[in-house]
Amino acid sequence: MMSVKKYNLVLVPHTKSNQRQDFEKIAIYIEKNAPDIQLFIVEDIEENKVIDKFLRKKPTLVFSIFRLKHLKQLSGTIYEGSTVSKYEELLMMERMDLPVPRMALLSVGNKPDLGDFGDYIVMKPARGRQGADVKIVKKTKVKWKRPKTEAASRSHQWILQEFIYTGEWPTSYRVTTLFGKVLFSLKIEADRNKIPLKSKEAFKNGGGSIVSSGKGCSFSLDYNEEIIALGEKAHTAFPSVPLIGCDIVRDIEDGELYIVEANSMGLVWHFNSPIGISSQKHSNISFESQFDGINKAAQILIQKTRSLTLS
Repeated sequence: MMSVKKYNLVLVPHTKSNQRQDFEKIAIYIEKNAPDIQLFIVEDIEENKVIDKFLRKKPTLVFSIFRLKHLKQLSGTIYEGSTVSKYEELLMMERMDLPVPRMALLSVGNKPDLGDFGDYIVMKPARGRQGADVKIVKKTKVKWKRPKTEAASRSHQWILQEFIYTGEWPTSYRVTTLFGKVLFSLKIEADRNKIPLKSKEAFKNGGGSIVSSGKGCSFSLDYNEEIIALGEKAHTAFPSVPLIGCDIVRDIEDGELYIVEANSMGLVWHFNSPIGISSQKHSNISFESQFDGINKAAQILIQKTRSLTLS
């Protein structure tokens, strides 16, 4: 006897992250374990009115890690990546009483008061990515300049953050969550062949990189419950965003954790993305193996879809 389909779930793959193959695995899982859900995998190429007409009959969840362009008018509840800047992300988390470093915004002709900051400050483009143009500068030398790299070229503002010293080699944690539940959690440590930073103020000529994910860095699966819990809690600041990659650092001096970015744009589905494959191969790990990530994503999507009602 054929099961009655009560819900629709629409998955929109991002072509550059090789998501389609992961979504096809999710489709197999849902077909086997959730016969009440009709699943569609649709690319954001052009609006499909035939599909939309069918979707109107049942509660529908649309899941896209990126901001939709052509499919924004699909019926149902749409969860998609955010377009807010990194500074807006930090403000949203600060309003939720989440631990973020002291921060300010630098723009052309507008230098904020940095009196309460320490001697060294992290400068990062408000709309940069992949650690582009992130640097450490002495507080007295902070000034506006145009970003050098293409990855940050759209940004005309700089985020100024209190520098959190994480040890001799910069170390951070990436907790990737789907609707607030961890899919994988990583520890990222900078290349140990580089000159170590012996103390919080041991910068040569007042500058230097403090990005842990630069060339030669190492990745390892991290199971620290405190860090994972903070990453999952951070997702509460972005209720309409399905996927975030929360970057967390620990102050080596007092052990306190701080969230430095949320990556609410959503392009952090790295099970089989080019950058994810490279990182996993380099460090001989599997993101999916940590928490059975793709099947776990399917379970989360089933639960989220079944929570819907027809509007």
